[in-house]
This record gives sequence, structure tokens and C-alpha cells, in this order.
Amino acid sequence: MVIGAVLALPTLVYWSCFADDPQFLDRYGCWMVYLDLSVVPLIAALGYLRSYIYAHASRMMGLVIGMTIGTQVGTMIGGVLGATNGFFVGAMVGMSLGTLYGALTAWCCGPMAVIHGLMAGVMGGTMGAMVVVMMIPDHVLIFMPVFTTVNRFILIWFTYLFYKEGVAAGKCQLRGPLTLTQLCAFSLLTIGLLSALMVLGPQGPMVWKGQKRAILDADVTENRFQPREFGEDSSSANRQEMEMACGTRMMKGGSPP
Repeated sequence: MVIGAVLALPTLVYWSCFADDPQFLDRYGCWMVYLDLSVVPLIAALGYLRSYIYAHASRMMGLVIGMTIGTQVGTMIGGVLGATNGFFVGAMVGMSLGTLYGALTAWCCGPMAVIHGLMAGVMGGTMGAMVVVMMIPDHVLIFMPVFTTVNRFILIWFTYLFYKEGVAAGKCQLRGPLTLTQLCAFSLLTIGLLSALMVLGPQGPMVWKGQKRAILDADVTENRFQPREFGEDSSSANRQEMEMACGTRMMKGGSPP
């Protein structure tokens, strides 16, 4: 329900402001969908986690909380913004949000859990943006569904682990569940801010410019590493033969032509 609601927001913005731009959907369409599919599970996992008082959870559970939240927030957000705005913006936003939420969620679990959250945010934000940016010229549209699905499964398994090790074991008391209205409001606010940064923010030198633009650039760009056909460039072949003949004469003691 929340994903359906947040998908309606960029659709409304598109028809209101960007319907005249024929390249907008090719440029940002799929990445806004991936942003929705990333933000909603992250906020749902954070909301479920904050619905309980887990200060008395085990030390290992605290490390898992800081590491998982920091990594997943940085990786999923940094990856999407890295594709649309470049490695610098994706890494900065992913690293900032990853370290922030990694430290906040692990704050009550001790300094070791906090430092795990900080390190995971740094690594997740930079690595998520770097991986997606590097995949842009190499089938990024096939890579992203697998990438997003695996990250969502990590969040699902983390939620199950927290329930099994903390809630079912009686170590976490219920504080107050996150309601559907709160989940929808937080998701819409976060997606609205990140979408504005995606469209209006600065862009790096290597970003996704659309599938049509990528195909066009690939057609007109010369592959400098492709070997030439035999006889295609007679002048280079003649020059190579002259150099070989010159070298042979020098080895025999003759004078070059």
C-alpha cells in the first residue's frame, strides 16, 4: 500500500512539471521506481526496529543492528543517487545517511555497536555508489533488479533475526508500533527530498543519460581497441614493411633507404 502511494507522487509531479520533457522518463523513470523500492523497506525496517526497546539486547545483536542498518541505508540510497547524479553525490548522500542511521539505531547498544554502524555507513555509501556507477556502461538495467532484490531480502532476514533473537526471546519490550499513516508520511517525505536532489542536484561526469542516449553514443563512438581489417589502411601497412626492411638492413650492416 505504501509503495503504491509513493509511486503516485512522482507520477503526479511528472504530469504537473515535466510532461513536456520527452527525455525525462528515459532519464529518471526507472531510478525513481528503484528509489521507492529502496526507501519504503528501509523505513519499514527502521520503524519496526524502533517499535521496541532493545537496549538490553545481546551485544552481538547490537553489532548486527548497527552494521546492517548502516550498510543497507548507505548502499541502497547511494546506489540510486550514484546512477543519476554521479559517484560524488551518491557517495556523500549514502555515506551521510548510512552513518547517521547506523549510529542512531545502535546508540543504545554500546560504543562497539555505534562504531560498527559508522564504519558500515562509510563503506556502504561509497561502495553502493561506486558499484552502480561502474555498472552503467555494462547492463546496469539488468543488474539493478537483482541488486535491489538481494538488498530487500537482507532487510527481511534482518527483521526476522531481530524478532527471533530479541522479541521472541523476551529481551525487547514493545514501545509502540509504527502505524500505516506514519510509514506513508515518512516515506513520502524522504522520497520527495531525495527525488528533488536527484532531478535538481549537481551531476557528475558519469551518470545515466537514458537508454536511447546510451545506444546512440555507442553507435557513433569508435572502438579504438578493435583491430583493423587487413588492407584497410595501406599506408600503415607500407610503413610497417619499410620499418622492418630498414631494421633488417641495419642488422646486416647496410645503410637504410
